[in-house]
Amino acid sequence: MKDPTHRFRANRRRLLAGAVCVVLGGLAVLAGCAKYNTYYNAERHFNEAEHAREERLKLGEDVSRATAAQKQDYNLAIKKAQKILDEYPGHSLTDDALFLQGKSYQRIASYRMSIRKLDLLFTNFPQTSYLEESLFLQAVNYLMLGDAGRSQGLLDQLETKFPDSRFQSQALRSSGDNAYALERWDDAVVAYERFLERFPTAENWDDSSMRLAESLFELERYGEAVEVLQRVI
Repeated sequence: MKDPTHRFRANRRRLLAGAVCVVLGGLAVLAGCAKYNTYYNAERHFNEAEHAREERLKLGEDVSRATAAQKQDYNLAIKKAQKILDEYPGHSLTDDALFLQGKSYQRIASYRMSIRKLDLLFTNFPQTSYLEESLFLQAVNYLMLGDAGRSQGLLDQLETKFPDSRFQSQALRSSGDNAYALERWDDAVVAYERFLERFPTAENWDDSSMRLAESLFELERYGEAVEVLQRVI
């Protein structure tokens, strides 16, 4: 999912830096321009990979695994962003670079590296504008590593801090998946029912319904489970 705030901040900085480069010139200013050009290239590779991902989603493809071309772009984004972190410590683009790396690592299923980068973001930039999406990404990271408890804690933070989050659909479904993985059937039922009620046209509606039905069976609420299965059919 594209982040409009992310694009706006980066574009604004890049355009401003470009204008300064043209008007002033000079070695010091050119060195500053290099920072923005490096980030621009990192973001360009990331956006190309994300565009390919969105096109695959439109075709109904499984995007849980990046293609070879996507992996190449995500890895280039990570490499360029690392240059910002290594060569320009403390720069205003540091949080942008960490977020870009965290999301890129997750897209190539390198969940532990994504966790490291996002933890650095949380620690050094607790008020970052990327906090909302980063909480969700981190929750998914832990879920993919099998730590449903920690994942749920992050989703709870997301709901508390951003009750109107655009990630609520995905967060509610992930809450259900967390409870399902932990065999907390009551919690799973509540989360899946909330998800299906609020987002009846969401992706994976049928998968969530099947898990809801299974959770109801585990609770011996057979009549309700049959009703859910009939809706799926």
